Amino acid sequence: MRNLIPLLVLILFLVPDARASGIRKHGFVVGIQNFKNLPDAQLINPVRDAEAVFGALRDAGFELIADQKGHLLRNLTFSEFQKKWSEFLSKIRPGDWAFIYVSSHGHSIGGRNYILPSDAPYANYRTKQAYTRHLISLNAMEVMLLDKDPKVTIFVVDACRDDPFVPDSYKMSSTRRGNLTARPTRRAGMLQLYSAQPGSFAYDRLRHERKSEVKHSLFARFFVPAIKQHSRPLGPLISEVRRNVYEASSNEPIPQYPNLDDSLPNWENLCLSTCKSEATIEPTIGLQARAERGEAAAQAQLGSMYEKGLGGFKKDQREAVRLYKLAAEQGNAQAQANLGLMYDDGLGGLQEDDREAVRLYKLAAEQGDAQGQRFLAYMYRKGLGGLKTDEHKAVRLYKLAAEQGNAGAQRNLGYMYDEGLGGLKEDDREAVRLYKLAAERL
Repeated sequence: MRNLIPLLVLILFLVPDARASGIRKHGFVVGIQNFKNLPDAQLINPVRDAEAVFGALRDAGFELIADQKGHLLRNLTFSEFQKKWSEFLSKIRPGDWAFIYVSSHGHSIGGRNYILPSDAPYANYRTKQAYTRHLISLNAMEVMLLDKDPKVTIFVVDACRDDPFVPDSYKMSSTRRGNLTARPTRRAGMLQLYSAQPGSFAYDRLRHERKSEVKHSLFARFFVPAIKQHSRPLGPLISEVRRNVYEASSNEPIPQYPNLDDSLPNWENLCLSTCKSEATIEPTIGLQARAERGEAAAQAQLGSMYEKGLGGFKKDQREAVRLYKLAAEQGNAQAQANLGLMYDDGLGGLQEDDREAVRLYKLAAEQGDAQGQRFLAYMYRKGLGGLKTDEHKAVRLYKLAAEQGNAGAQRNLGYMYDEGLGGLKEDDREAVRLYKLAAERL
């Protein structure tokens, strides 16, 4: 047990900023670092990390579940945790915001994620099924919360995901947080941020650091200051966190790089508090109405649904092209990139036209759109659409897209490192890192 150190997962179901629209916001923050039955498994960071998150959410206008003195919930037993969780659920109404942050030891057993309460028993005292009955099921928490129908759910779990029934010789050192083997259930419109790549390391402290010098886990050192900037859009904040964590661990045997899954359109513009944003999650009827009113973001999103046959819409690539054109004419980068691909492949009744595809890719890439950057990089690499072959430009564009978590760009950039193309030195370690990033997103 002493090798169990936390790993963080962040899940967001998002709509526009709450303070501007008067939406009620609720927070459930818990730190558990003392374990009555596990004397060799005490932690040093969870309460400090949780206190920092508690304060940041309070400043952002969240109503927080607290102890009798109004302080952070800490070192809860199984029954205490369940009682406070029920209190939190009782406050959630449809349309509310909910932010959950729990920091403790954790396990992944049988494809499900668990958090250890302060009275957790030893892992080997009974069968797996009996043991898990004494743990907090994150999967069950997620389902119970979604049943309350909040519009925004931010679910943060700072805990490792190892299997306690794996032999000790396979476990990690005390400076590391474990490797992820089970993920929370993926749902449409979900954004997930993991403090490390699945199968990789998340560091509680770095090799050169003493315990007395460490106040927060490596991820929390950058995550906490980020969420304190609650009026800034999440996009640049999360990008900064990922970059800073990677750079801070670059001298470790395996650098830590937070993993991002972003299936929610326009999440980059959303804030925990007040900021200007028009991104929403809404019924498809409302989306159609917005598209008919001429809103470019809605046209682009609806076009994607028609192109892929999602959201109850029958697949219709001609309708997708029509909507993409309307949105692209208004400068929507997502629509420009998607329409470019339709021209590239001759879909939706369009004739293949790689020059028009390049024109659209450039428009999207100039706005920082990762797909546009990736598609344009490919055209430069192959010398298509009237472009001269330029692998250096391709590398530059792949890097821009890869930094935003685009799996295709990560894979292609990995290949260019693998082969030493575009002015890059052959670097199989960097290639493997990028291939792993891409594999987890595909």
